[in-house]
Amino acid sequence: MKKITVSKDLLLHLPYVKIVDYSTVVKVEALNEALTYAMDSRLDIIQSAFEVGHIASIDNIKWGRTAYRKLGKDPTKYRLSSEKLIRRVIKGQGIEHINNVVDLANWLSVELKAPIGVYDVNKIKGNIVMDYGRSGETYQCLAGYELNLEGLPLLRDDSGPFGSSTADSVRTAVDSNTTQAILCIYLFNPDEEEAEYLKMTTSFFKRL
Repeated sequence: MKKITVSKDLLLHLPYVKIVDYSTVVKVEALNEALTYAMDSRLDIIQSAFEVGHIASIDNIKWGRTAYRKLGKDPTKYRLSSEKLIRRVIKGQGIEHINNVVDLANWLSVELKAPIGVYDVNKIKGNIVMDYGRSGETYQCLAGYELNLEGLPLLRDDSGPFGSSTADSVRTAVDSNTTQAILCIYLFNPDEEEAEYLKMTTSFFKRL
């Protein structure tokens, strides 16, 4: 099991930041019809319950945006991954289906309104540190472009940054060869308890 710590440098800026992690053995499937149906049905309900103009007032989104500003990052240009997903859902665009593991993590992110990254454990080198990006740091993200990491909350291993609360890297992506995954929830809201997030995550991943 990978050990995750929060850097002292990040805690100086965000003393209340937390990371919730959950490791599990997985069998990655390109399409899981039962999961897809359950997720899409639930997202239809969420779509009708929210409006785009109300997203910024959601507590977890609000705290995440505040964290970005404290690190010198504009949260309207570099949005939280959870905010991007919620915006897609409310606009009726749904969530792109990748595989059962990634789909489940994205669905959970919308439900919790918190950024979530899911990574292939065997592609992570050494232990994990939650930190923030320094000047000049970048990586190729899953959206297909080079992401400027400066000022972004992120995760590092011995090889450098591999995930962030905006977009994750290609390097540690879950794919058809993944047998063990680690899911990380970025918590910027000091009023939220890690135990509740872990409980819901455990419940969700019983679907695999």
